[in-house]
Amino acid sequence: MHLYLMRHGIAEDPAPGRPDPARALTPRGRAKLSAGMAAARRLGWRADVLLSSPHVRAVQTASYVADAFGTAVLEDARLASGAAPGAYLDVIAEQFDAANPPEHVWIVTHEPDLSLAIHALTGGAVAMRKGTIACLDVRRAAPGGARLDGLYDPDVLAALGTGPQ
Repeated sequence: MHLYLMRHGIAEDPAPGRPDPARALTPRGRAKLSAGMAAARRLGWRADVLLSSPHVRAVQTASYVADAFGTAVLEDARLASGAAPGAYLDVIAEQFDAANPPEHVWIVTHEPDLSLAIHALTGGAVAMRKGTIACLDVRRAAPGGARLDGLYDPDVLAALGTGPQ
């Protein structure tokens, strides 16, 4: 399975009286995601299943992925900010156990959860800036069951998405 783990785009700063889950993407975050998804299409990536944290900024980020690949966003409360690596393993295992397992799965969520999940799956340490995408080849949804194939910085993706065709 090709697994794309994506940190949400640039969002509003925390503010008194506004719950963290309600923070939305900024105009800059939206622009970078739009260019980044153009790059994802150029790279030939696909999305058969698209899962997202229920937090506004993650769902908004996932909507860019959905638009790029014609896939519906499925919110999963287990992927909310603060999720343990085991929650990611459970969500991924469910995809393997599906009647027709998808080949390309996207998960859009938060840090430090993503880095911890990547470490659990690959044993590698990564830094996930807002909008970063980690591409993994998952053989099994278990510790050490995946290989990190690439880590795509949002600035590089934005440049690829807006450069000459």
